[in-house]
Amino acid sequence: MKHVWLARAGRKGEREEFLIEVGALGSGWEEIPDLSGAESFEEIRTIVESVWPDESQRRIGIWAGQLWSLRSVMQPGDLVLMPRKGLGVISIGVITGPYRYDASADPARRHLRSVDWKVLDAPRTAFGQDLRWSLGALMTFCRVQREGAAERIEALMAGRPDPGAVSTDGPVDALEEPDIESVAEVSIQEMIRHRFPGHDLSALVEEVLKANGYETRLSPPGPDQGVDVLAARGGLGFEGPRIAVQVKNTGSAQGVPALNELLGAQSAFGADRALFVSWAGFTSEAARMARTKWFELRLWSADELVHEITAVYDQLPEVLRAKLPLKQVWTVATDEDGS
Repeated sequence: MKHVWLARAGRKGEREEFLIEVGALGSGWEEIPDLSGAESFEEIRTIVESVWPDESQRRIGIWAGQLWSLRSVMQPGDLVLMPRKGLGVISIGVITGPYRYDASADPARRHLRSVDWKVLDAPRTAFGQDLRWSLGALMTFCRVQREGAAERIEALMAGRPDPGAVSTDGPVDALEEPDIESVAEVSIQEMIRHRFPGHDLSALVEEVLKANGYETRLSPPGPDQGVDVLAARGGLGFEGPRIAVQVKNTGSAQGVPALNELLGAQSAFGADRALFVSWAGFTSEAARMARTKWFELRLWSADELVHEITAVYDQLPEVLRAKLPLKQVWTVATDEDGS
């Protein structure tokens, strides 16, 4: 039976490009030695306990379970989903080989499995809500426990829509113990998607900029010369930085051509900076380009937009807060993945 796995590449996505480049999943777990000779979960648990003797038995069990999955449970042909930090997209691959340990590599890049990355930039919004619940699991590695998950991911790999959720419930078992922050983001994004369609998303971005102290001008619906919002400091908007903002409320990740179009519009409008907001996220190539233009260009996917909204929520107009009702909840931070 073909399974679907969630795999993360560091808390900040620091190993994502490396894993894409070498065609692999895994890495992390710097302190853990080669697991090639470990033939059982209990052997791996003993290794983990020897490395971190002061950790709780619960954490040791969780970490050992994830390493056992990487070492033995994952099988060639299984599918893997890797959320891309800051891009708002998911990379989809097929596992092609067994566990291997590269002793010559950097310690953070030694525990690996070969992967054929079939799709690098699948928009997170293309996945049904129940699958996005699973993508919010805390673990570095865990199996996506959704009925029909493999068939649905294969449809997305083939460029077809997600055929639909069997259930829209939250996490289905302990292996999908949720990151509460990620679950909240999914819920907020669903509300924004339904309540701010089309050009309304541009108006929402404008209000976020106003709450950050900018004077703004929103383009009317229709042709906008490549800019949806103009923003600048000062009472009349004459002070810098002057920002040209493009908002794409589509189902496709935006690439380099779209960024070049915005940069051209930025120059035409005499703006100092450019901000690109893409509800469906950005391609890897767009992210690499944005890094080379860090002093000039910023990218917001749906994840970043939610973060910006929550940061200034109390300063947003009352009518907008009524349309997007949110409540802050404090909880204890957890760190269970150990990678």
